[in-house]
Amino acid sequence: TAKITATAASKKKATITVIVQKKQVKAKKVALKAPKTIKRGKTARLTVSLKPAKSTDSITYSCNKTAVAKVDEYGYVTGLKKGTVKITVTASSGKKATKKIKIK
Repeated sequence: TAKITATAASKKKATITVIVQKKQVKAKKVALKAPKTIKRGKTARLTVSLKPAKSTDSITYSCNKTAVAKVDEYGYVTGLKKGTVKITVTASSGKKATKKIKIK
């Protein structure tokens, strides 16, 4: 177990605890938090949690209408034009979670 702390020039700090595991732990559940709406030209970040929390799965993001919104590999969604999209996060174990987001 290691604690990593980053300090910005503004003196703000963020700390994360890293646990090193020898064995792969597959996710049994994926939870996705997303805003209900995003304005065109604006970006919002998705929040993903895996259960169990010590899961070693990697995750990928996808959007069903890439002309309306785009999602990058870090979970940032940008509204491109009006419409509704489904954002899906998939864990390497195959578990998925989907949210609808309205682009205004």
